[in-house]
Amino acid sequence: MKKRALMALPKLTATDEMKQIATSDLPRKEKTDYGYVREVCEYYTYLRCIKQDGILKVAFFFPEHLRLDGSNPAYEVYLDKEKRQFITYNSLIQKWCESKLDRLDWKRQYWYTKAYWISDEDETSIQAYLNINKKAVEAIRQFQQKYRGVSVDVLGDQDEVILADVQHLGEAVYNLLTNAHEAFLVSGKTEKEILQIILHSERFYIGFEIRDNGNGIAEKERQKIFYPFYTSKNTNNNWGMGLYYVREIVKGHFGMMKMESVPGEGTSFCMMIPRYESRKRLNLKWKRGEV
Repeated sequence: MKKRALMALPKLTATDEMKQIATSDLPRKEKTDYGYVREVCEYYTYLRCIKQDGILKVAFFFPEHLRLDGSNPAYEVYLDKEKRQFITYNSLIQKWCESKLDRLDWKRQYWYTKAYWISDEDETSIQAYLNINKKAVEAIRQFQQKYRGVSVDVLGDQDEVILADVQHLGEAVYNLLTNAHEAFLVSGKTEKEILQIILHSERFYIGFEIRDNGNGIAEKERQKIFYPFYTSKNTNNNWGMGLYYVREIVKGHFGMMKMESVPGEGTSFCMMIPRYESRKRLNLKWKRGEV
């Protein structure tokens, strides 16, 4: 895809409807079933799209910008179905990148109940163009994954049960997988990449271990990596919130994190989430008068 031709496509700006929804969607405090209080919003991004010259252009807007009457998108994603290519223009720093949606910085500050907003017409256009019968963002992710994917091995017992927020725990796993993949890429190793999810079953916890064979983490950095805004990566595209965000999600599930790293050999992060045992499985019955 030629960048000059992409920039010549019609500009997509925020609609009045998007601004009105964003203005009314203010953070609110909500208590979870676990007793954990969190700040909640409906949407972390708003979408518009257009199809022209065989290219699908999707613009992503931040709610913070819309509430201030901003009209310009934060990201513009271009997809070419025929050439099986995609590229993103980051309007925040005015640079091009080849990152997938999940590697862009969405500046999420809250928990989101519906993830993103898009009109029915635009969602239908994205689904029709990509020929994927999923919601807009999931369809784009599937397209990007299909044409630039990495193999992940899943090992261990997959029949265990936990109580979890699927969306946020999934984001935590994806964050760790992406970090693991990037650790191998920057290592410069020529051997085969190893990227694994290993499930551990313990007495009170189920462990989700993400293991890589990158260069490992230096001893002096291990105490810093969970700090907010700490990063050893390019700060134009990374704000150092990944591992901090993962740890907050794990804490929200009353879990804990473990890390092991051997310099030159690789790193593993393990999220320990409380095991769920139903009363039926435990063969317990309520009795009148029990508290």
